[in-house]
Amino acid sequence: MPEGVKTDCPAMSPRPVAPAHHAVIFTDRAYWASAILVRAAMAALDARPDVRLAAICLSKPHNYRKMLLRHGVRRAILGIGSLFKTAVRIRHDLPVPIDLNRCARQNRFRILLPPEGDVNHRGFVKALREEVRPTIALSFYCSRKFGPDLLAVLGCAVNYHNGLLPGYRGLAATSWSVYEGKGETGFTFHRMNENIDEGPILFQGTVPVNPDSNIYDLELEKAIVAARSIPHLLDAIVRGDPGVPQEGNARYFSGKDVLAVTRISSPSLLSSVELAKRLRAFGSLELRIAGKWQRVTGVREVQGDRGGHSPLRFRTCDGVLMEAAGFMQLPWAVYRPVKWIRDRYRRSW
Repeated sequence: MPEGVKTDCPAMSPRPVAPAHHAVIFTDRAYWASAILVRAAMAALDARPDVRLAAICLSKPHNYRKMLLRHGVRRAILGIGSLFKTAVRIRHDLPVPIDLNRCARQNRFRILLPPEGDVNHRGFVKALREEVRPTIALSFYCSRKFGPDLLAVLGCAVNYHNGLLPGYRGLAATSWSVYEGKGETGFTFHRMNENIDEGPILFQGTVPVNPDSNIYDLELEKAIVAARSIPHLLDAIVRGDPGVPQEGNARYFSGKDVLAVTRISSPSLLSSVELAKRLRAFGSLELRIAGKWQRVTGVREVQGDRGGHSPLRFRTCDGVLMEAAGFMQLPWAVYRPVKWIRDRYRRSW
């Protein structure tokens, strides 16, 4: 088990009076930034006598041991990459996954698994309405769009979005704000409606983007700041705060928009500055080098023709000779066997 792993779950306080509200948390998995938010929400709900955590809904079964293994592997990869200077330096500790099954047993809430991960499944919505009867729903990195039937049974549904609305609706909000050179990046808690990221705003916050900031730290920093505001968010929900309508220039970024800047068939058509800008903003790029697609997490400039020919080199449109130097935060020599193992046992990762 990785060092520093916490397996204990805070015990819920005795409740002499029946709570007025039942809350459900929706998340794809309790890891990375979502783990920060789920932990904070569980603690904030436990501190309130008027709201009880009734259930946590996951998109697929929660395998805590497998998640711990992945957590350990990620830490090892970053450690190895730091030795070779191919990994980004993450200032924050990687959040440890939450053992939700254990927490559920100790604190007597339910783990819900909708059929095929579809939260809008008719049978799942019916079970929510008849058995759980939620009045509050919190969505933390849940990738499914909530349909009208689901929203109708959730009472007040609030989503955490990792971007400032309405300017950064959709996917990869943190990356787009960094790519556009903003001095800060933010998050939004908003009420949910049938349209993606368009509901009234309950709370927003920001963190600064410094010259040495990377998207991993920024994502974690936003989650940490947002987690501190969850008690105030619950106050607003319970008192029926309708939120503030979104105003300003609204933009939506889709998966196609992300692919348009991260999947590059001809890196020689980009300048070295643009390539570095995209890599910093999105963390990795899929480059076609010497006829082969490579998922690259780092590039470096090659002075002269040092080291002879390499299939990982290419020249940008401004004449700079570049070399792909990071793959999954690892150097090529280490990445190749790791990739083979990952591909061989992909179902276990």
